[in-house]
Amino acid sequence: MDYYRILYSLSEMYISLYYYDLNTNTLEAIKSNRFIDTWSAEYEGAKEKTTAVIKNITMPQDLEKMIAFVDTDTLNERMGDKNVITEVFEGKINGLCRGCFIEVDRNPDMTLHHVLYAVEVINK
Repeated sequence: MDYYRILYSLSEMYISLYYYDLNTNTLEAIKSNRFIDTWSAEYEGAKEKTTAVIKNITMPQDLEKMIAFVDTDTLNERMGDKNVITEVFEGKINGLCRGCFIEVDRNPDMTLHHVLYAVEVINK
């Protein structure tokens, strides 16, 4: 079985996909684009980079809820024992989108350690 091809196929659902380490406030891009990279380049830390991008891609009526959604300081509480949480928003470039946090693993105290953050266009 070719796991790389399977993972690549799954990643095609998303316009961006990031692997977060919540312990260190860092992220690795799995899938990105030049606009996102430009908007986040001057910021340090996953939370700051993601907030900067959200401010650039989200329509005004959804901006407040999306800034709250990407706030990793409250992610443990919001996810609780769930593996996935999502939020739908109107994007400036791609129209209707869904942001999604997916649990990868947890620390020994059961707080989130690694998560995936993905954005999917849902109006195609």
